[in-house]
Amino acid sequence: MQEEINGKKIYLTFDDGPSEYTGKLLAVLKKHNVKATFFVTHEQAEYEDMIKKADADGHTIGAHCFSHDYSVIYAGTDAYFDDLSRIMAVIRDQTGHETKYVRVPGGSSNTISNMYKAGVMDMITEQLSQKGFCYFDWNVCGEDNNETDPQKIIGAAMWDIMKMNTPVVLFHDTKPDTAAIVDRLICWGQTLGYSFQPIGEDTPVVHHLIAK
Repeated sequence: MQEEINGKKIYLTFDDGPSEYTGKLLAVLKKHNVKATFFVTHEQAEYEDMIKKADADGHTIGAHCFSHDYSVIYAGTDAYFDDLSRIMAVIRDQTGHETKYVRVPGGSSNTISNMYKAGVMDMITEQLSQKGFCYFDWNVCGEDNNETDPQKIIGAAMWDIMKMNTPVVLFHDTKPDTAAIVDRLICWGQTLGYSFQPIGEDTPVVHHLIAK
């Protein structure tokens, strides 16, 4: 893991994978000796072995969801935790251990969940804490899920990172350009004295305001 310089840390996080692009991203991270965090799904089951590889490389594995179908996941708390238990089983199978880290689909500030059950996010986040999980949102959005111009994605991420004391950056390892974007972002960050760290026990938790 990188040596920390002047206490400046960036937490790179990746949602929705693994996918056909995860291996390329892992190679970029290894090249720079950078550790990150992967909030994984079962959307592309044929790449499940990438969860095992990411864990073996020293990255933090967190649970995102099994199906990523909001209408199923947010039908109620029982539905949410059923989905969560299914992706947790995949993580155990691939890594041999549990994870306490969770990112709810759409982030805890999403307004979609209320369409399926009013107030469900309040109940989910409360129960996550009660059950000993630690859920993480983000405070820097890489916009790789919406924007296709790599330069715009990099520029927006750099701008927002510099405004945050503890930048927790959201990217997706399901996009073809994310690995190249992260490569450039790491070079930029290291030049400015940032270290890149995986989410762990000492990471300040980032939570969004839950939509009412």
